[in-house]
Amino acid sequence: MLACIVPKLIDHAKRRRQIVDAAWRVVAADGVGELTIRRVAKEAKIVPGSLRYIFATHDDLVAAVADELVARVRAAVAAEAVRHTKPERVALRLLALVPLLPENAQRWRVEHALYVGATQHPRFADAVAACRNIRGVECASVIRQLSEGLQVPGDEIDLEILRALALTEGLSHLSAHAGGSGIAAHEAQIVVRRHVDDVQDNWRRRYSTTAAKPFGSDDGRAQRSRSIGGATAHDCRAGVTVDGMGAELEGGR
Repeated sequence: MLACIVPKLIDHAKRRRQIVDAAWRVVAADGVGELTIRRVAKEAKIVPGSLRYIFATHDDLVAAVADELVARVRAAVAAEAVRHTKPERVALRLLALVPLLPENAQRWRVEHALYVGATQHPRFADAVAACRNIRGVECASVIRQLSEGLQVPGDEIDLEILRALALTEGLSHLSAHAGGSGIAAHEAQIVVRRHVDDVQDNWRRRYSTTAAKPFGSDDGRAQRSRSIGGATAHDCRAGVTVDGMGAELEGGR
């Protein structure tokens, strides 16, 4: 009597996640030029036919990677915004936009790869624009928080939002850059903190209706020596656990 062979049931959601994660790793490591059915199937350790069962065409795979990038950026930004709600921690929200941790650096490399490939795939261009908009909204929220209680003109707030976005994106490029031309974590922390302090000090001096001192400071400028989460510049160089960032950041790389 012949045994009945029962086909193995495939969890479509699990298989889709397996493929998207493999495609993500391929793009992060080798760029969008390697985003092919065969290459991703090899990375996912499945045969190309199994991949095509989930993603029938290359365009479907492209769209999945683009959507994955936007989803990861949105989730990361939202998580940090919820974590840092107190006014004295506002700089951490800007710093969180800079990929200082390995998983964030990988996400930035994927975004950069999609930016490079945007001329070939419009979905990549849409994804990169969506990510920039997400960060822009977060920068706007941070800058408007700094202006609370002050009579700052709207056009000046808009300008500072653009400056904050440009600052964080510039630091992101430097931070994710491999080799000696990049920027160390403690340097990015100091730059972001100094920028937030400068904006706050400037606006309080020019637009405050009271004699209030800059937030988080006893003498108006004492906090200059502090870095993110209360760590000093010296502490950051030595390597400290930065409150809210979730990992120890070493001075250097």
